[in-house]
Amino acid sequence: MPEKWTGRLRGHMFNENISVRELAQAAGWSFAYVSAILHGKRIRPGAREILEAAYEKIIEERKRERKCRAQR
Repeated sequence: MPEKWTGRLRGHMFNENISVRELAQAAGWSFAYVSAILHGKRIRPGAREILEAAYEKIIEERKRERKCRAQR
């Protein structure tokens, strides 16, 4: 059974239109590995912190991109 934090993260990803592939790339992990963690098939100590940091990294990158586009 997936942990509660994975459900919350997946909900945030859905709301921000972030794919598992995009999250995996930001975390430096494979798509299959991140998918397995999010679906409760794999457990890795520290995965929550790493994946949440990757999520935040994507959000920050998108904010910077929007800001650059707005300044043009």
